[in-house]
Amino acid sequence: MLELAALMARTRSPLVAVVEGGRLLGAVTLQALLDRVPVTVLAWISLAVFLCSYALIATERIHRVAAALGGAGIMLLIHATDARAAFFTEHTGIDWNVILLLLGMMIIVGVLKETGVFEYLAIWAAKRARGRPFRLMVLLISSPPAPRRCSTTSPPCC
Repeated sequence: MLELAALMARTRSPLVAVVEGGRLLGAVTLQALLDRVPVTVLAWISLAVFLCSYALIATERIHRVAAALGGAGIMLLIHATDARAAFFTEHTGIDWNVILLLLGMMIIVGVLKETGVFEYLAIWAAKRARGRPFRLMVLLISSPPAPRRCSTTSPPCC
């Protein structure tokens, strides 16, 4: 069922044909697919918790870590999930490889932020763009290798 929903979303079509071996077996409509998925009160409450947490993060009313942990705590309190499923199952739980990768990236960015490298790259890109927004965007996207072209000992190229 999930594959059908994904196919409908990709093709932006409320109707999907079921074909096997070049032969049409039938069609599935969006309404028929939605009728097969029972939506419980717990699902609606979970959706509301997710949307509230997302809104708190987006508006920055409270710190995003507090909003995320608060939403996760509420999900545990209403028994939408349990600790074992949240942390230990391979299909629905946390992928610790991704968490550790993100942690490492955040540490590197935190160290680089203290050195002022991001400000240097922004000023360098703004000078090179000479007031052209598209060129500035391209330079900012490709800026990590760009300053190596202009060493600080050579005459300025900006």
